Amino acid sequence: MSALRFSPAAAGLLASLFILQLPAHAARGFVLRSGAYRRTAVVHPAPTVVVKQAPTPAPVVVKVDPVAAAKVQKERDEKLSAIDLAEKQRNAKALVGVDERVAAFLKKRTEDGSADAPYDLAQRHETGKGVPVDPAEARRLYALAAERGNHDAERWLKEHPSAKPASAQQ
Repeated sequence: MSALRFSPAAAGLLASLFILQLPAHAARGFVLRSGAYRRTAVVHPAPTVVVKQAPTPAPVVVKVDPVAAAKVQKERDEKLSAIDLAEKQRNAKALVGVDERVAAFLKKRTEDGSADAPYDLAQRHETGKGVPVDPAEARRLYALAAERGNHDAERWLKEHPSAKPASAQQ
């Protein structure tokens, strides 16, 4: 292999020309070596690679018995439904007493001065979720939440003007 010697400016120009004009596989073999006062441009030819495409295999045709396929599908569905049932039962056990714990937490937050907790607790007193149904207590809690600046409670009070506060009923 012979090396050509060029001035630094000429070597840079030739290097850019080589890289731009050579095909991609040859440009990868291009090496520009620089010395203290000269640059040497050496082009190494890239090896030729021949790629043969594998023949496409013929499609495989499988005959399926519809009765057997339906039986397998039914067994699969039964297994999945058993798994779903077990998961629902496990989740149900985990949720026992959650509403009561949430109601107790909301009562604590209401005592601590939260504006949102009385509103949430009032909703629970309306529906009976975790606490006994008590419309008077719900109305009192909505009024408390509105006093503390809860806009949803203010809207509820405007929408339900007929509900009398607990203090007015006595």
